[in-house]
Amino acid sequence: MRYQIAAIVIAFLSGLSVGALALGQKGDLPQLLAPPAPEPQESAAAFSIAPGGIKKSSTPMAKRNAETPAVAAATALEPESIQPGPVSESPEYRLLSGRWADQERLLSRLEKRVRDLEQQLALLESARSSERQEESETQAESLPVNTPEDRRYALIAAGVQPTAAEEIVRWQSELDLDRLELQDQALREKWYQSDRYFEELTAVNASRVDLRAEIGEQAYDEYLYLTGEPNRVKVTSVLQGSAAEQSGLLPGDVIEGYDAGRIYNYSALRDATAEGTKGERVSVLIRRGDSLIETFIPRGPMGVKLEAHSAAPGSRLTRDRLLNETGK
Repeated sequence: MRYQIAAIVIAFLSGLSVGALALGQKGDLPQLLAPPAPEPQESAAAFSIAPGGIKKSSTPMAKRNAETPAVAAATALEPESIQPGPVSESPEYRLLSGRWADQERLLSRLEKRVRDLEQQLALLESARSSERQEESETQAESLPVNTPEDRRYALIAAGVQPTAAEEIVRWQSELDLDRLELQDQALREKWYQSDRYFEELTAVNASRVDLRAEIGEQAYDEYLYLTGEPNRVKVTSVLQGSAAEQSGLLPGDVIEGYDAGRIYNYSALRDATAEGTKGERVSVLIRRGDSLIETFIPRGPMGVKLEAHSAAPGSRLTRDRLLNETGK
């Protein structure tokens, strides 16, 4: 047993001696046990593609960088030495500034347009308010004619004497009652709207009072206006190539007279154009704004579209007055 232990010790010591001889001095053992130091990197080698394949260049990378001025300048700059230039001098900043200025100019034009539209709207509203006020004033001047007393008062306001006004109202009331009696009889006997009905209605109307002839032109004109009835006809459009166009009539003209007779409604104008000899030239008085104009037109279809119109009698002039003013 002792011999075996001694042999093991001798073998161990022999191994240590061989190891020491192989490593050299005894102080190199810590260096052997320490982590290996990084090997120094060789200068980056350059590669080039040749016909025979990729070949390694023996020129170090640092030397190649030095040979290239741009790369050498870039590698020579330290990170701390790179300072950005002013933002206001960059192309991107100038581009954005220009676009922003364009948007501001566009916004300014839009704001001006909105202000102009608001002013136009205010003017239109003011004009409409004036028109509504004029309409309300006209309506306020109109007198009701719902009762015989209303009619009598309207006739007196138009210049008719009270006694004559009372008589006219009585005649009108009697005529209205006769019409109602005729209608009731026709309905009961089943001949309403028949030829017999219209014949008897014509006979009843023959006894009616011709108010225009009874009270005169001026009073009749006043009466129509005061009671809110149309007393004029207004041209709304003129047909191309028509007699009215050739005679100078325009949309908006108010026809006040035809062939020396006053015109109060469309029916009167239609009847006047159908009288006499077709084609003969007759005088027509038209109101255009504040001016009264006399023109001549062939008798017959005028070629205009008309609408009922109401105007204060004080704004009209008779044909005789027109002739006196113009010196004819």
